[in-house]
Amino acid sequence: MLALPGPPGWTPEPFSYHYTPAPPIFPVEVFERIIDFCAHPANLPNALSDSRATLRIWALTCTALLRRSRYHLWREIRLRDAEEVNALVRTLRNNTHIHTFIRFLDVWLDAPSSIFTSLMIAKLPHLQYIHISGERPLRHKDFFPTMKQFKTVTMLWISFRIQAQQLMRLLCCFPNLQFLRLDGEDDCYAPIPRAKHYAPKFQLECLQFKFSSRESQIKAWRYVLRCLADAPGCLNSLKILDLDFHDTWDGMHFDMERISFILSAAHATLVEVVITHSHDWNTEDQGENFPNAINFLSFSDNAALRRLIIRFDWIGQKDLSGLLQVLETIPAGVLECLAMEFRKMSLLEIDSLWWQDLDKLLCSDRFKSLHSVELSYSDGKFAEVLTGLKAKGILRLALPSNLPVGRWMRRRDFWL
Repeated sequence: MLALPGPPGWTPEPFSYHYTPAPPIFPVEVFERIIDFCAHPANLPNALSDSRATLRIWALTCTALLRRSRYHLWREIRLRDAEEVNALVRTLRNNTHIHTFIRFLDVWLDAPSSIFTSLMIAKLPHLQYIHISGERPLRHKDFFPTMKQFKTVTMLWISFRIQAQQLMRLLCCFPNLQFLRLDGEDDCYAPIPRAKHYAPKFQLECLQFKFSSRESQIKAWRYVLRCLADAPGCLNSLKILDLDFHDTWDGMHFDMERISFILSAAHATLVEVVITHSHDWNTEDQGENFPNAINFLSFSDNAALRRLIIRFDWIGQKDLSGLLQVLETIPAGVLECLAMEFRKMSLLEIDSLWWQDLDKLLCSDRFKSLHSVELSYSDGKFAEVLTGLKAKGILRLALPSNLPVGRWMRRRDFWL
């Protein structure tokens, strides 16, 4: 028998192999961050061509990354026809865990009416954001019963033809709504006489709506805003107000005094106000003869106001005078950021007195808390007049549509 070398009395132990896996090069959080970027390829310098295919590959990598990949794969659901809805219902029926990932639902109203019948079957207990769009009027009988089951929705974006009363009935379906965006430039009818008054129970934090100067539009949106303002507590928590008003030459005049009750209802909480005024005028003469809309706006009761953003497609001398009056209504020592974007002006290169008055006003003690003034105009000749703002180092100039605040406001994170 062959004796193994070793000290006297030593016996070898049986051979055993123990594998100790090497620690990962990067923590799991780093890979999860990479998956987040793959889900939103627009955030990458070189955008991925097919983010969903990339997410499927990540889901098959390992168990630790499966849940994160599934979250992004099923987070946003877009439904355009009945076939997509039926496929979603079958998937949720066979995979009961997937419904917990769905947060965003995009519905196209021009699809067959069975889309809402199928959605009533699909239980989405964690749904937070709904976008409803379409070109046809609302005629689906199962629409409102379907919307009522989504009690957890906090963000709603509406861009389809709907009557003002139907809109308020829809808003009453979401008791936890916080962010509301209404795109009804030409898609909302005027309310019928003696319309039913709806009182939503939610508390809005952000209200963004777009409308035109057509008479039906103004009456309809005034009815909607009045219902929101009269509802107990609906606007008492409003922090962001974004108004996008489009003037049509064949429309009626709309001044900001018609919506002053919104500023009064949110006087203690309103932090940011955005006013965008566009038009379809052909000549400057039409704009000069058209009444300005901003003169009647007043922030005298809004002590919480911190940011004011104003955008005008075209602005004349009388509008600028009204703008100074609006700025003078802001309470002293509250405004921190002021951004103004003017795509086209009239005779401002000749008359620079307004810019001197603006510089003097913004450098006064009333605006001692102001630390950022951003102006955007295609011709920067007026910059030489703003000596006070330059001396304080708070002035920033930019070309139209390149204003940093404007880009941020046009694409908010919570609108995806």
